[in-house]
Amino acid sequence: IQNLFSKIFVIKNNNFLYSLLNDGGEFVSIKEGFPAEFKKGWITNFYFDLFYRRKPNKPIWIKVLLRLEKKISLYFPKKNFPFERVFFGPTWWVLTHSTVNYILDFLENNPKYERFFRNSFCSEEILIPTIIGNSGIKNLKGNLTYVDWRVAPGPAFISEEHREIFENSVVNNEYGDNCTFFARKFKNENSEILKYIDNYLRV
Repeated sequence: IQNLFSKIFVIKNNNFLYSLLNDGGEFVSIKEGFPAEFKKGWITNFYFDLFYRRKPNKPIWIKVLLRLEKKISLYFPKKNFPFERVFFGPTWWVLTHSTVNYILDFLENNPKYERFFRNSFCSEEILIPTIIGNSGIKNLKGNLTYVDWRVAPGPAFISEEHREIFENSVVNNEYGDNCTFFARKFKNENSEILKYIDNYLRV
């Protein structure tokens, strides 16, 4: 089962993917701990899920809610983690049915875990990896998605300058722990690179 985000595109032919899947495994990249200290606050602090918080020139009602968030987090922080070890990783993965069923069963049997992640920000970077990291599931092979984080704020949109990278027989993911079959982010109007991938890389 593949988790896909928007603005993602296939950069290799289907046989390339079949050869990877035939070897089995869980195509997910995880590391123990938080990716950065400030991201710990993404799940311990309170967040409203009512608006796009990265929007520039925010209207006054969003600014009011952002201030309210800080007040709630200051006086009512989420302190007790429902797990001993924390893991994080990108949210694009390819998992076997058995692992997906394990995750669903875990969430059903551990409602406090789901409750802890309510009103969090970008919790998907920690929720699934932490379940897998504490499960004993083996044969983790790394995710299959190329993302360019060389710009700030990232990720970079895929453009003609990525053509040379995609022409390599092996294109590594952001962690360097596997080759890739997908890439992101693409702009709809950047049709030239999309046509090139379709006509030369996916044949």
